[in-house]
Amino acid sequence: MLILCCGNADRGDDGAGPACADALRMLHAPSKCLPGDAFSLLDAWTGQPKVILVDAIVTGAPPGTLHRFEIRNGENVEQFEKSLGSSSHGFGIAEAFRLGKLTKNVPPNVVIYGIEAASFEWGAGLSPEVHGAVQQLASTLAHEVAAQPDSTGQHRLAMGS
Repeated sequence: MLILCCGNADRGDDGAGPACADALRMLHAPSKCLPGDAFSLLDAWTGQPKVILVDAIVTGAPPGTLHRFEIRNGENVEQFEKSLGSSSHGFGIAEAFRLGKLTKNVPPNVVIYGIEAASFEWGAGLSPEVHGAVQQLASTLAHEVAAQPDSTGQHRLAMGS
């Protein structure tokens, strides 16, 4: 399982992804932080059976709301895209799936966690609502990672790490 956290820490709540990556590292759960453009996503998820994406989104819900979207084999991207206003990444997640389908580079299982953003102001930190959602999501994802079997088939939680 690969966790990709997208965003820009210098743009207010767009820093939700980088903040989640930081929180995951502190919880000893591996993740990668990316800007969220289609090409970096395509490169990062190549050959991965399961990918979790974390990004700030805007749907009109209250700030800090966690949204969850499942995408199997690149299908149902349209529902994810319809939920969004516009992407701050320009050529972003939805486009990565479209390109991935064309190049046969789409993970079979993807879960997108969107954290509802309030502001994308340059130089601003995370809003309190988004900060709380990031901490909650990082904890949930760290537990999910810990429950995954390692290369020996043992669950990390059972091993006490």
